[in-house]
Amino acid sequence: MEYTPGGRLRLCVLVGALIVVGSALAWAAGAGSEPAGGESKNDPWLLVGARIGAVYEFAEPAVFNNEIQRFYPSANSYFPLYSRLGFAVTERFPIGTTGLRLALTQLPMVSGVDQNYAVPSLIFLVGIQADFGLEVGLGPQIEPIVGSGGLIAAPSLVYSLGWRLPLGRFSLPLAIMVDPLPPERHLWVSVIAGIDYAFSPTLPKPRAPFNY
Repeated sequence: MEYTPGGRLRLCVLVGALIVVGSALAWAAGAGSEPAGGESKNDPWLLVGARIGAVYEFAEPAVFNNEIQRFYPSANSYFPLYSRLGFAVTERFPIGTTGLRLALTQLPMVSGVDQNYAVPSLIFLVGIQADFGLEVGLGPQIEPIVGSGGLIAAPSLVYSLGWRLPLGRFSLPLAIMVDPLPPERHLWVSVIAGIDYAFSPTLPKPRAPFNY
Protein backbone atom coordinates (compact mmCIF):
# COMPACT_ATOMS: atom_id res chain seq x y z
CA MET A 1 0.00 0.00 0.00
CA GLU A 2 1.41 3.41 -0.90
CA TYR A 3 1.96 5.68 2.07
CA THR A 4 0.67 9.00 0.70
CA PRO A 5 0.22 12.33 2.54
CA GLY A 6 -3.53 12.10 1.89
CA GLY A 7 -3.67 8.66 3.50
CA ARG A 8 -1.70 9.96 6.48
CA LEU A 9 -4.14 12.88 6.86
CA ARG A 10 -7.19 10.57 6.76
CA LEU A 11 -5.62 8.27 9.36
CA CYS A 12 -4.73 11.20 11.63
CA VAL A 13 -8.34 12.45 11.41
CA LEU A 14 -9.60 8.96 12.28
CA VAL A 15 -7.20 8.65 15.23
CA GLY A 16 -8.24 12.09 16.48
CA ALA A 17 -11.89 11.14 16.22
CA LEU A 18 -11.26 7.95 18.20
CA ILE A 19 -9.52 9.91 20.96
CA VAL A 20 -12.34 12.48 21.13
CA VAL A 21 -15.06 9.81 21.16
CA GLY A 22 -13.20 7.73 23.73
CA SER A 23 -12.71 10.73 26.01
CA ALA A 24 -16.39 11.70 25.70
CA LEU A 25 -17.52 8.15 26.49
CA ALA A 26 -15.15 7.98 29.45
CA TRP A 27 -16.54 11.24 30.83
CA ALA A 28 -20.14 10.07 30.31
CA ALA A 29 -19.40 6.70 31.89
CA GLY A 30 -17.77 8.30 34.89
CA ALA A 31 -20.66 10.72 35.30
CA GLY A 32 -23.36 8.05 35.18
CA SER A 33 -21.74 4.95 36.64
CA GLU A 34 -22.98 4.91 40.24
CA PRO A 35 -25.08 1.76 40.58
CA ALA A 36 -27.16 1.18 43.67
CA GLY A 37 -25.17 0.17 46.71
CA GLY A 38 -21.96 1.83 45.46
CA GLU A 39 -20.82 -1.21 43.48
CA SER A 40 -18.67 0.90 41.17
CA LYS A 41 -16.40 1.81 44.10
CA ASN A 42 -15.37 -1.85 44.38
CA ASP A 43 -14.75 -2.33 40.66
CA PRO A 44 -10.99 -2.09 39.92
CA TRP A 45 -10.47 0.50 37.21
CA LEU A 46 -6.77 -0.04 36.39
CA LEU A 47 -5.24 -3.18 34.83
CA VAL A 48 -1.49 -3.61 34.34
CA GLY A 49 0.37 -6.65 33.07
CA ALA A 50 2.76 -8.33 30.66
CA ARG A 51 1.99 -9.58 27.14
CA ILE A 52 3.54 -12.25 24.93
CA GLY A 53 2.44 -13.52 21.54
CA ALA A 54 3.19 -14.31 17.93
CA VAL A 55 2.62 -12.39 14.71
CA TYR A 56 2.35 -13.62 11.14
CA GLU A 57 2.77 -11.22 8.23
CA PHE A 58 1.27 -12.20 4.89
CA ALA A 59 4.43 -11.61 2.90
CA GLU A 60 6.88 -13.68 0.89
CA PRO A 61 9.75 -14.78 3.18
CA ALA A 62 12.30 -13.24 0.81
CA VAL A 63 10.45 -9.90 0.79
CA PHE A 64 10.08 -9.90 4.59
CA ASN A 65 13.76 -10.81 5.00
CA ASN A 66 14.84 -7.89 2.79
CA GLU A 67 12.72 -5.46 4.81
CA ILE A 68 14.16 -6.56 8.17
CA GLN A 69 17.67 -6.59 6.73
CA ARG A 70 17.26 -2.84 6.19
CA PHE A 71 16.85 -2.51 9.98
CA TYR A 72 19.25 -5.24 11.09
CA PRO A 73 21.71 -6.28 8.36
CA SER A 74 23.09 -9.74 9.18
CA ALA A 75 23.69 -13.22 7.84
CA ASN A 76 20.38 -14.33 9.40
CA SER A 77 17.38 -15.17 7.23
CA TYR A 78 14.31 -13.55 8.79
CA PHE A 79 10.89 -15.20 8.53
CA PRO A 80 7.46 -13.47 8.68
CA LEU A 81 6.38 -15.42 11.79
CA TYR A 82 7.89 -13.77 14.85
CA SER A 83 7.39 -13.08 18.55
CA ARG A 84 5.98 -10.02 20.24
CA LEU A 85 6.60 -8.94 23.85
CA GLY A 86 5.01 -6.02 25.63
CA PHE A 87 3.36 -4.43 28.64
CA ALA A 88 -0.27 -3.26 28.80
CA VAL A 89 -1.91 -0.55 30.89
CA THR A 90 -5.73 -0.41 30.72
CA GLU A 91 -8.08 2.12 32.32
CA ARG A 92 -11.70 0.94 32.68
CA PHE A 93 -14.85 3.04 33.13
CA PRO A 94 -18.21 1.39 34.01
CA ILE A 95 -21.02 2.26 31.60
CA GLY A 96 -23.94 2.71 33.94
CA THR A 97 -25.37 -0.60 35.23
CA THR A 98 -25.07 -2.39 31.86
CA GLY A 99 -22.23 -4.69 32.93
CA LEU A 100 -20.06 -3.10 30.22
CA ARG A 101 -16.91 -1.02 30.64
CA LEU A 102 -15.19 1.42 28.36
CA ALA A 103 -11.53 0.38 28.17
CA LEU A 104 -8.58 2.57 27.10
CA THR A 105 -5.41 0.51 26.58
CA GLN A 106 -1.81 1.58 25.99
CA LEU A 107 0.36 -1.27 24.71
CA PRO A 108 4.08 -0.75 23.95
CA MET A 109 5.60 -3.85 22.32
CA VAL A 110 8.81 -5.18 20.79
CA SER A 111 8.73 -7.57 17.82
CA GLY A 112 11.23 -10.16 16.60
CA VAL A 113 13.30 -10.91 19.71
CA ASP A 114 13.16 -14.63 18.87
CA GLN A 115 14.91 -13.87 15.55
CA ASN A 116 17.56 -11.61 17.14
CA TYR A 117 16.10 -8.28 16.09
CA ALA A 118 13.86 -5.78 17.90
CA VAL A 119 11.33 -3.46 16.23
CA PRO A 120 9.33 -1.34 18.71
CA SER A 121 5.68 -0.41 18.30
CA LEU A 122 3.02 1.38 20.32
CA ILE A 123 -0.69 0.47 20.18
CA PHE A 124 -3.58 2.52 21.60
CA LEU A 125 -6.94 0.73 21.83
CA VAL A 126 -10.41 2.08 22.58
CA GLY A 127 -12.78 -0.77 23.37
CA ILE A 128 -15.57 -2.36 25.36
CA GLN A 129 -15.24 -5.07 28.04
CA ALA A 130 -18.20 -7.21 29.12
CA ASP A 131 -18.63 -8.85 32.53
CA PHE A 132 -18.72 -12.32 30.96
CA GLY A 133 -15.22 -11.83 29.45
CA LEU A 134 -15.65 -10.60 25.87
CA GLU A 135 -13.44 -7.69 24.80
CA VAL A 136 -13.42 -5.75 21.51
CA GLY A 137 -11.43 -2.72 20.52
CA LEU A 138 -9.67 -0.76 17.82
CA GLY A 139 -7.08 1.96 17.64
CA PRO A 140 -3.86 3.20 16.06
CA GLN A 141 -0.49 1.51 16.03
CA ILE A 142 2.72 3.50 15.50
CA GLU A 143 5.71 1.55 14.23
CA PRO A 144 8.97 2.61 12.54
CA ILE A 145 9.58 1.56 8.94
CA VAL A 146 12.35 2.25 6.46
CA GLY A 147 10.78 4.31 3.71
CA SER A 148 12.20 5.99 0.65
CA GLY A 149 13.32 8.92 2.79
CA GLY A 150 14.82 6.84 5.60
CA LEU A 151 13.36 5.80 8.95
CA ILE A 152 9.83 7.12 9.54
CA ALA A 153 7.03 6.52 12.07
CA ALA A 154 4.15 4.79 10.24
CA PRO A 155 0.66 4.75 11.82
CA SER A 156 -1.95 2.11 11.01
CA LEU A 157 -5.25 0.88 12.48
CA VAL A 158 -5.49 -2.29 14.60
CA TYR A 159 -8.64 -4.30 15.37
CA SER A 160 -8.75 -6.49 18.49
CA LEU A 161 -11.10 -9.29 19.60
CA GLY A 162 -10.43 -11.16 22.83
CA TRP A 163 -11.53 -12.92 25.97
CA ARG A 164 -10.52 -12.37 29.59
CA LEU A 165 -10.52 -15.12 32.25
CA PRO A 166 -10.82 -13.60 35.76
CA LEU A 167 -8.82 -15.08 38.64
CA GLY A 168 -9.58 -12.79 41.56
CA ARG A 169 -7.41 -9.68 41.29
CA PHE A 170 -5.56 -11.35 38.43
CA SER A 171 -6.93 -12.09 34.97
CA LEU A 172 -5.69 -13.86 31.85
CA PRO A 173 -6.44 -11.95 28.61
CA LEU A 174 -6.20 -13.55 25.17
CA ALA A 175 -6.70 -11.48 22.03
CA ILE A 176 -6.50 -11.75 18.25
CA MET A 177 -5.27 -8.54 16.62
CA VAL A 178 -5.44 -7.70 12.93
CA ASP A 179 -3.83 -4.84 11.04
CA PRO A 180 -5.53 -5.07 7.60
CA LEU A 181 -3.97 -2.13 5.76
CA PRO A 182 -0.63 -1.09 7.26
CA PRO A 183 1.04 1.53 5.02
CA GLU A 184 4.10 0.28 3.10
CA ARG A 185 3.84 -3.05 4.94
CA HIS A 186 1.75 -6.22 4.87
CA LEU A 187 -1.44 -7.51 6.44
CA TRP A 188 -0.59 -9.13 9.77
CA VAL A 189 -2.47 -11.21 12.34
CA SER A 190 -1.30 -11.78 15.90
CA VAL A 191 -2.34 -13.81 18.93
CA ILE A 192 -1.44 -12.07 22.19
CA ALA A 193 -1.82 -13.53 25.71
CA GLY A 194 -0.86 -12.16 29.10
CA ILE A 195 -1.59 -11.71 32.77
CA ASP A 196 -3.03 -8.56 34.38
CA TYR A 197 -3.36 -7.34 37.92
CA ALA A 198 -6.39 -5.17 38.72
CA PHE A 199 -6.46 -2.49 41.37
CA SER A 200 -7.90 0.92 42.14
CA PRO A 201 -5.14 3.37 43.04
CA THR A 202 -6.34 6.23 45.21
CA LEU A 203 -4.91 9.71 45.39
CA PRO A 204 -4.13 11.17 48.83
CA LYS A 205 -6.91 13.42 50.12
CA PRO A 206 -6.00 17.10 50.46
CA ARG A 207 -5.48 18.22 54.04
CA ALA A 208 -8.15 20.48 55.49
CA PRO A 209 -6.93 24.01 56.19
CA PHE A 210 -8.25 23.83 59.76
CA ASN A 211 -8.72 20.93 62.11
CA TYR A 212 -11.43 21.23 64.76
